[in-house]
Amino acid sequence: IAGLSWPIAVLLGAMLIITGPTVIQPLLREAKLSRRPAAYLRWEGVLNDAIGAVLAVLVLEALLALGARGEVPSTLLAVLASLALGTLAGAGLGIGAAFLTRFLFIRDYAPEFLKAPIVLAVALLIYGMTDLVQPEAGLIAVALYGVGLANMDLPEIEDLKRFKEGLSVFLVSGLFIVITANLPRSVFAEIGLPELAFIAAMLLLVRPAAMMLATIGSDMSWRERLFVAYIAPRGIVVAALAGLATALLADSVYEDADLILPLVFSIIVATVVLHGVAMAPFGRLLGLAAQPRPGLIIVGANPWTTAFGECLRRLGTPVLLCDQSMDALREARDLDMPTHEGHMLAPSAEDPDTLKDYEILLAATANDAFNALVCLRFSTELGAQHVYQTGFGGAAAGLDLHRQWRGKLLIGPDMTIRALLDRLEAGWGFGVENLDEETDSGGALRPDPEHRLPVALLKPNGELLLASPEGELSSAVRGRLVVFAPVRVSG
Repeated sequence: IAGLSWPIAVLLGAMLIITGPTVIQPLLREAKLSRRPAAYLRWEGVLNDAIGAVLAVLVLEALLALGARGEVPSTLLAVLASLALGTLAGAGLGIGAAFLTRFLFIRDYAPEFLKAPIVLAVALLIYGMTDLVQPEAGLIAVALYGVGLANMDLPEIEDLKRFKEGLSVFLVSGLFIVITANLPRSVFAEIGLPELAFIAAMLLLVRPAAMMLATIGSDMSWRERLFVAYIAPRGIVVAALAGLATALLADSVYEDADLILPLVFSIIVATVVLHGVAMAPFGRLLGLAAQPRPGLIIVGANPWTTAFGECLRRLGTPVLLCDQSMDALREARDLDMPTHEGHMLAPSAEDPDTLKDYEILLAATANDAFNALVCLRFSTELGAQHVYQTGFGGAAAGLDLHRQWRGKLLIGPDMTIRALLDRLEAGWGFGVENLDEETDSGGALRPDPEHRLPVALLKPNGELLLASPEGELSSAVRGRLVVFAPVRVSG
């Protein structure tokens, strides 16, 4: 379609196998898909990032070796042998390095402050060592190193993930700037109708056909297959490979090699823009989006949390009530409220999937130290602004626990779970007030401990905000206000 010669077409095809995880991950985070389709796209990007890069480099080396008169059979045999050798070297070094890292960490041979730098240093080392065997095969080693670390139950894994994410954003952003800064505008002058038709065919014909073929016999639903068949954003690895190929083939016999860079960058722009814009609405259209409203996890089942959760659930907010006691959850289950039995600080294998669709957490047990630990544990996943706990009481009442070691206080520091339960027993209950343009929202959001306590605000777009003196509800918003008061408020 683009008028490319077969050698350059094969090279371009090898490059465009890659769907970059550095592009997919932010898009998935914003699209809020359900777990299965998100996992398909994420793992495709992780695996193809390494496989596609190695394949593209091997094809490039084959083209350079063939030139105009090379012997195809012998070159292909050499390429396959090189691929096998690079894969074996990468697999051995990557998995071996993961076990070595685990040994160093478990035996306390690595100081705590050096663990993240050690992981980075090992990744760079095995990349370079594998690259000596086969160029770009280091990607396989690093990918398997990461897979190995993720499956070894290291207590440091969450810290390593945060370090990796920050480093990835910094490096990928810098690479995009460096690569595009060296991209003259004249390269896009090569783009004409055949090239535009090629880009459209890649997005609308080649990708869907390839994915429909690749998922034959899988347990994917037709909606999941259709979604994955459309979404395939390309990223930094494809851009870097295109720059490498263009430079190496500049003086070769392949005259159309100068089309690689504009075609690749055009596809990157087209896929990131079109797939980025379409991912969320397309997922909702196919019924693959996660719950549309931010859900609330409540840790600690008691009459107050059960009543609060049921009030939010009636307003359409997803609520999950968690406790390690079956008896404590019985009232909520009688109300058909979603519940989860288990210890939040000692999760079972299926717990992460159970809790993944919720974005806000409230710890409201009678143990203030446990509440703080739960908030600290989940702040790395949900964000420190999205974890709350009830006020301190008992032995913890006199503690000035710093904000970084606990969650935001719900309602106020004096509103312990015991104080809230006492009010419930005295006849207090939950109600809803509608805030509109005529309402004095500033006054409505102001707590009155003796007569009325605002607890949560649901904005018109479904966003949930919990009341806290450390992050006060905005008086400029409108929505439905959940209050805890002696007399139920109808709204």
